[in-house]
Amino acid sequence: PAQVKPLVRDRDPGTAEVAANWLAQSDGNPLIDIYPKPGDFVDSVTVKITPGIKPSTVRYTLDGSEPTPKSRSGSPGPLTETTTLKAALFVSNQQVGNTLIGTYRKRESNLTIPTLGTVDAPTTVAEVLPLLAAADPKRGPGLFNAAGCVACHRAGDEGRAIGPDLSTLGDREDADSVIRSILNPNQIIVEGYGLLTVATRDGNGFAGIFESETDRTLNIVQLNGESIAIDKSTISSRRNIHQSPMPAYDRGLNPRDLADLVAWLMMQRALPAGAALSAPARPASLTAPADHAFGWELKPDRLSIAHAGRPLGDYVFRDPEVLRPHFQNLHAPSGVQVTRRHPPAEGDATDHATMHPGVWLAFGDINGEDFWRNKARMEHVAFTVEPDVAGGRLTFATRNQLVAQDAAPLASLSSRFAIAPWGDHAFLLTWEAEIRPEGRDLVFGEQEEMGLGVRVATKLTEKDGGLVVNSDGVTGAKTVWGKPAAWAAYSRQTDGRIQGVAILPARSNPNPTWWHSRDYGVIVANGFGKRVLPASADGTLVVKAGDALKLRYDLLLFDTPAAEPIDLAAAYKAIQSLPSSRP
Repeated sequence: PAQVKPLVRDRDPGTAEVAANWLAQSDGNPLIDIYPKPGDFVDSVTVKITPGIKPSTVRYTLDGSEPTPKSRSGSPGPLTETTTLKAALFVSNQQVGNTLIGTYRKRESNLTIPTLGTVDAPTTVAEVLPLLAAADPKRGPGLFNAAGCVACHRAGDEGRAIGPDLSTLGDREDADSVIRSILNPNQIIVEGYGLLTVATRDGNGFAGIFESETDRTLNIVQLNGESIAIDKSTISSRRNIHQSPMPAYDRGLNPRDLADLVAWLMMQRALPAGAALSAPARPASLTAPADHAFGWELKPDRLSIAHAGRPLGDYVFRDPEVLRPHFQNLHAPSGVQVTRRHPPAEGDATDHATMHPGVWLAFGDINGEDFWRNKARMEHVAFTVEPDVAGGRLTFATRNQLVAQDAAPLASLSSRFAIAPWGDHAFLLTWEAEIRPEGRDLVFGEQEEMGLGVRVATKLTEKDGGLVVNSDGVTGAKTVWGKPAAWAAYSRQTDGRIQGVAILPARSNPNPTWWHSRDYGVIVANGFGKRVLPASADGTLVVKAGDALKLRYDLLLFDTPAAEPIDLAAAYKAIQSLPSSRP
């Protein structure tokens, strides 16, 4: 970048434009950042314009004319009428890049806003449910405005999609759940919509919902519904809190008003009335640049992780059926799910549902105990390092205890996790594990069900056109099975994309990695199966009391253009050089 910056002032317009575009892309920002984006507004909208590279100036017009070096600079501020904005970036009075054109359209509301009824005592679910049968949904839009819901929620043509979009609420929720969420929002906090608090070095504090993020600014929607862009260089602390930004309405809406509002909300559907409903879908996510913004929500049984406003997946540490920690429903940066849906949905394969939940580390034989088939347990003890983002990576650490079927402790499992973007089309998920015996030696048996496993999405399996390939170029699950290899991947090419998961075990892991792979979607990196995969010298691994077994597995979760596949050999080499996150 230091060598390219002077070229932005080059006398040749073509050279200057290429240099500016390169700098903007390498910086992760457009040439011009406009916030909020052009679109509809009701009363007024405050527009802020920021140049993507510096030094430079953004010039703009509001009268339809083209920006020139003499046009106004900075930001236009509040707009109260429908306005077409034209903005261009200038370096040394020379325009760089194309003119950005966007229209902010004022939408008049024709609603009659009702006065909310008196609330004499906290409203309860039991009071509201009987009133639904005679509720008046025509009052719903007015109540939606009067109660302030429009500040954060969209339902049909009303409101802003900052909080969960309610436009198809009737397709995915029942009335009882909706009433409970309104009366006590902290009871169920939708993934990605928890409270974000930010403190700046000048002593100011902000709280609200994450909206978007660039290298320079963090945009949040405050509790009063107003958006604010915060200069990231001024931020002293940033925390995600397990609390809903939405206020409780048990003292804000009386039973009749709430019944009328819920009756209208339940009419918000994408499906025709009376159509059969599928399993509840995830609510619409906030959007953000694809290379920014991890978010998470710690729940009683899992850590739900999002990136750029999209669900990334869940780290599950308590499950009544899967008795070991695992990742569920993992996605590539594009939002495409690459591991199986768990629990399986209609149309998915249902075999091995509790043994193959997504991504897991398990062992079919440690001292005769079976942690693979959910007979013995890996019990969650604690988060030893809370989730945090630094250097573009989300990291956290946990401790588990390996417990035999007779409840005797066998070992401790300390895990450190890191998730980060890998280029534009993949996430790198790292799982570092340390297993320490408790009281006696650990003997790792020889089975194919040992090590780190992945179950890919049903649509990616070889049965549906997918393919397993290893580092030696061997292809096909049946052929890859039982062979040693540095790495292996399970993927499918479809509609001009390659989607899948690659497992890249660390060279420091004990023994060569042998591979267990099947055409129905499972692939396992196994460093414990020399005699089983295939027959050979004794492969039993013994960890003495007082010692520790250290393992590391890196996974790439990808959805790439078919013309730009990931070079897995190069990725493997690069990843092997990455430092351990262990202290």
